[in-house]
Amino acid sequence: MNNQRRVRRSSNPSLDQPNQTDQTQSFSSGRRPIFATPKQNTPLKPFSGRKILYRFGLVLFGAFVAWILLFSDWLNIRGIVLKNSNTISQSEIQTEYETYIAQYPIDNKYFFINEIRFEDAIKNRYPTVAKVNIYRTFFFKIVVDIKESTPALVWKTGNQAWIISDDGRILKPDNGKESSLGSVQDTAQITVEKGDQVTNQGFVTFIRNIYASSQAYEIKVTGVEIASTTQEATLRLAGGLAVRVDTTRSAQDQLKAAQATIATAKKDNKPITQYIDVRVPGRTFYK
Repeated sequence: MNNQRRVRRSSNPSLDQPNQTDQTQSFSSGRRPIFATPKQNTPLKPFSGRKILYRFGLVLFGAFVAWILLFSDWLNIRGIVLKNSNTISQSEIQTEYETYIAQYPIDNKYFFINEIRFEDAIKNRYPTVAKVNIYRTFFFKIVVDIKESTPALVWKTGNQAWIISDDGRILKPDNGKESSLGSVQDTAQITVEKGDQVTNQGFVTFIRNIYASSQAYEIKVTGVEIASTTQEATLRLAGGLAVRVDTTRSAQDQLKAAQATIATAKKDNKPITQYIDVRVPGRTFYK
């Protein structure tokens, strides 16, 4: 008896071989073949609470900076320095600053002061100020550098006499010390106050030129009068003679015309007793 084990063989040899087509399809289809190693677990992320702590720290830092800028006294202005003022004292500008800060508290902070707004407040309070420069210095101080208006004329109206600036604003009452300034009498007697704009710079310049140039034309002007307008004026001369002038034209041209008219009248032995009118260019009237 044959003891060798017999092996049944299939009648179809292809069934006994591995299916190469199935393995190839398994790889191409993306399915894990049965012999692939297991997928590794994703590494754990860093502690997510660090981001929360970082953001919370930023918020605290921002709040601290805001507190320093807005609420603490560390950045407050610690002094006002006044420069180049003859009519405003250090104590007056300090009082003006305190009044201003009461209205705008945020401007007490060194980095937040509104220079333009404070400049306007000073100019409105003190008409003698023509220009204000405000700038910061070290040690949290503010410098107020003032340029004052130049006294130009004495403006008389009613029983009052005022000093006006070269731009036509009332500066202060006349105390009689500005004797070198020419005067203008407002016969309309309009009441004015300190800081009022009573005329313009062109009129002031014209009247000052009249006073400065009259001696060169042998005319002595003792005063100037205006009525309802500053575009015309009457010059009062020594001896009572009046000269009517146009303040929008050249002062020198009109003084020259008045001088020629006086000379002609003397030559013709026709004295002028009341007035000379030189307001019309090229023509002169007198009486």
